Order: sequence, then structure tokens, then C-alpha cells
Amino acid sequence: MFRITINGIKYQYFSDLKLSLNYTGFVSTFSFNAPFDPDIELHRSIFKPLGYQTVKIYYNDELLLTGNIVNHKIEDQATPTNAAFSGYSKSGILQDVSIPTSLYPLQSKDRTLREIVDRLVSPFNISVKYINAYEADIKYSDTVADQGNSVGAYIHKLCEQRDLRLSHDVYGNLVISKPVYPGIFTNFTDNYRAVNSNISVDGQAMYSQLTAIRQASIGNDVQAQSSASFPITFRPLVQVQQDGEHGDIEKMAASMLSNTARAISLNLHLDRWTNYDNKIYKPGYVVGYQNSQLGIYSSVNMFIESVELYEENKLEVSNISLIPDWAIFDVEPNNPFS
Repeated sequence: MFRITINGIKYQYFSDLKLSLNYTGFVSTFSFNAPFDPDIELHRSIFKPLGYQTVKIYYNDELLLTGNIVNHKIEDQATPTNAAFSGYSKSGILQDVSIPTSLYPLQSKDRTLREIVDRLVSPFNISVKYINAYEADIKYSDTVADQGNSVGAYIHKLCEQRDLRLSHDVYGNLVISKPVYPGIFTNFTDNYRAVNSNISVDGQAMYSQLTAIRQASIGNDVQAQSSASFPITFRPLVQVQQDGEHGDIEKMAASMLSNTARAISLNLHLDRWTNYDNKIYKPGYVVGYQNSQLGIYSSVNMFIESVELYEENKLEVSNISLIPDWAIFDVEPNNPFS
């Protein structure tokens, strides 16, 4: 059962709560309906537009999200109706805002990723956790933010260069990590299947050999390079790195490989929020998956990237999006259709 607090006040008169939890990036979202009566002082406070009220969403006593209300839809009708409210995790603001001019210049010399990121998020009351992220303490000789990009876009670019994962925690703060492989959360097989399953495979976005090279100087055709591979028919891809440390070139190839994994997308629709151990499905877990109807004849490990939780006809319903585990972890990439 969901419960919520708004600005620290327990609030129970809500309906149609939908929660979308995401692992990758810094934005999870929520929406709910609730009555709005301007004659009630509490309503005027917690539902004031542009108040960016703090919302905490729990599953029983387990905190799932800390965020802010950013969108309001309130109507005046002859028959009173609920207003609609939605928002995102605390760190979601980083997708909207530019680097403030108080932090200019945009160029960073001899700064580590940790120093750059901590400096960028400090005006927004967001902290950063670094987990197993040793690359975050390696200095960039020179890196420049794009004036037109958001704060979040630049942070994502920096993490991608170092092959680090960018996420957020239940408190809405950023997490930059080299994730440690967890245990298997649950197993799906031909005998234990979702209500509905579908898989999407974009063969055009898959490559057998991925090579990263540094931009060539005058007189050189090829600079430092590294490569990664995937077991399919010969389909090469070359990308040129133009920004970052020389040492980043090797991590860029690994990051390119991780990105191709998203060409394989598995989606499950379940009539429950929890596995058979009564633990709620959350991003960051790994499941074993085998389904002959989808062409996956042997069990492969899939990573839960996002989970959508809501009620439908008073039943707990979830939609789960998964990608291959090697998109996130440093494990040997495998072809699930081999």
C-alpha cells in the first residue's frame, strides 16, 4: 500500500497514484489526484502552484521516492472534482536548468569529475554519493560544458566518458557508481511468466565491433584507440572522442558497448508489485529470464532499468522495463538469442 507525505505532513486523501522509478539518470516521476479546497488552509499550503512541495512516497514503511510537485492542474466546475498533481525526484531539476552564470567559466582545467559535479549541483541543494567510482577522482586536463545543455546533460556526458553509471537514490540525491553485481531477484521461465511480455530488438543499433579513437591531429590518420565486441555478424562502428582525458578513450569503447545493449528492450506487465518473497520490484535488480515465446530459450540475466507501479481496478499492477545486464555491469556481453 502506498502512503505519502507532503512537506512532512502525512496525507491520505489521494487517488490514482502512479509511480515511475528509473535507475538510469536522475529522474523518477509520480502523479496523483487529490481534492483541492481553497477554504482549507492545509490545501492552500501543500497544493500551492510553484511551491515545489517536497513529496515522499512509501510502500508500507519503505521509502521509494523523494521528489517535488512541479505540475498542477486545477479546475473550477459546478461539480467539485479532484485536482491533478505530478512531479519528479528531487534531482529531476537538473534536467531542466542551465549552469548558472555564477559558476562560469564553463571550462574546467585539472579538475576531477567529483570536483566538477559537486560544484555543479551545489546551488540546487543536491548531494552526490560516489560508490566504487574510482574514476571520479581522475583529473580532466581540459573539459568544457556546452552553454546550451542542461546541468544534467553535462554530468551525464562526464559519467559516460568514464564509463560510470549515473542514477539517484530514494532521497533524490545523485549516485555515481561502478555498480556491484547483485544477486538474482527472481526468475521468469516458461512456467512462471508475466501477464504480458514483449521484447524489442533494434538490429540497426547493434554492432559486432565498437572502436573509440581520439581525434586525429594534422598528419595522423589514427590516434589512440580501444575497442569492444559483441557476438553477431560483422558490423563495425567507429566513434571519435573529442573531449576528455587521454585515458578516457578505453572507457569510451566500453560505454559505447553499454549503450548498444539498450537496443534489446524487454517489457513485462505484472499483476503484482512484489516477487514471491514479497519484496517490491525496483530498478537496480537483476532477474533471470527465459521465455520460448520470445525466442529466449535459455535463461539470461536482465537488469531492471525502470518500474511503473499503480493500481487498476483496485489491483496492484506493475510494468517493468529491462535491458541486458551487461549494459550496466562489467560482465561479458552475451547474445540472448544464441
